[in-house]
Amino acid sequence: MINKEQVLKITERKDTLFKFLNIDSKEEELVKLEKEIIKSNFWDNPKDAERTLKNKKKIQIWVDAYNLIQNNIEELNILIELLADDDEINSQYKKAIDSLEEL
Repeated sequence: MINKEQVLKITERKDTLFKFLNIDSKEEELVKLEKEIIKSNFWDNPKDAERTLKNKKKIQIWVDAYNLIQNNIEELNILIELLADDDEINSQYKKAIDSLEEL
């Protein structure tokens, strides 16, 4: 059975990753890049456009991976609150741990 301390531990790991990976600034950078990409003159310089798209993709991968961790932990908390069966909770805990370790 997964206890609150285990959930707290992975939540703390997630919060540490948020700071370490500077997710806030990555999300801000994504917004900036997306605004740049929708400009009508974006493709005027194809090399710059390609570089911008590659940069956006790299940043998006980090943000998506972090968001997956966050979603897995939120789902775990919901399952615990709903008193789901142990197998379901353990499965979701494993998903949360796996996503943390992948990042």
